[in-house]
Amino acid sequence: ARTFFTGNGVTAITVSAVATPMDIRDITFINASVGIVVSNASSVNIKNNVFEVGNTATAIQVTDTLSSLTIVNNTFYQNGTAISSARDSLSIINNIFSGNALAISANVLVDNIKSNLFGRIPLSDRQSYSFLETLTLTSTLSI
Repeated sequence: ARTFFTGNGVTAITVSAVATPMDIRDITFINASVGIVVSNASSVNIKNNVFEVGNTATAIQVTDTLSSLTIVNNTFYQNGTAISSARDSLSIINNIFSGNALAISANVLVDNIKSNLFGRIPLSDRQSYSFLETLTLTSTLSI
């Protein structure tokens, strides 16, 4: 993603009460408490982005149970949490997760988590990290 977007330590983008479908794509998110916050949005596609917001920050946060999200072809690198969601049904497809403390919040159903790559963290750092890789995910490669 050629466009760099910084939150300067606060939320970079907030999507709230959006009734029409929208795309957020081709952006590199850096230095934010949260990269994208979504609430009360009918259809949001987050695709082809890079999230490196910070090791205590959250890349994508869904704060309600009504928003409909598709998260596809993104890279999540060294974030505190890559995807945090109040909604249990998100489409999370073909993303790369590497060096995040938590890849996907535990309440998200595995049914729509497909074809993602979850990178490992060195043994010396593993005690402070949580992994989704203990679940059996369809079409997911763990290295």
